[in-house]
Amino acid sequence: MKKIYLFILFLNIFSCQKNEKIDRFKFFQIAKDQDPEIEQLLPKDMASGINCQNYGEGCLGGFTAKVKGLDFIYLEFDSETLAKKEAKRINGYYRGNWVFDDVTGEPVLERFVKNVYHAERAE
Repeated sequence: MKKIYLFILFLNIFSCQKNEKIDRFKFFQIAKDQDPEIEQLLPKDMASGINCQNYGEGCLGGFTAKVKGLDFIYLEFDSETLAKKEAKRINGYYRGNWVFDDVTGEPVLERFVKNVYHAERAE
């Protein structure tokens, strides 16, 4: 009986996949709570917004934000797995089902997504 419990515990530990999904309103609010100066930037027109065709499978939409005078893109994906895959492709950061673009190589933005979102670099 003890072996069965250990086997079930082993399966639970190693088969659990982290798959965090955060809805877009809560996602932006996380940043707003930490930095009230953050702005969500609206596209000039319908054609100039973020286009998911430029990103990988599972992209649901993207948004541009400005923090500390710097713009970056954050993209929503169907799942954390697809977000991580895209973050790896673009050499970027992700958190749950979200990817941050135009952040890598910009120390202020890298610190922001790591500190506020606890984002990770996809490797």
